[in-house]
Amino acid sequence: MIEFKKSNAIATKDKGVFNDYADGVITAKQGAKKIADNNELEDVSEDEFIRMVRWLGYR
Repeated sequence: MIEFKKSNAIATKDKGVFNDYADGVITAKQGAKKIADNNELEDVSEDEFIRMVRWLGYR
C-alpha cells in the first residue's frame, strides 16, 4: 500500500492524479511517478498505483 503524506494540499494533488488517470489523461506510469513525487517517496510501481486506483473506486 502506498504511504501517503498527511496533508490536505497533497491529498488534493493526489486526487487530481487519480482523476486524470481515470479520465485517460495520463498513463499508470505517469500517475505512479506523480504520486511518488507528491508524497516524497522513492518509487511507486505501476502495479501499486493501479491497485490503489481500484481500491479507491476509480476505473
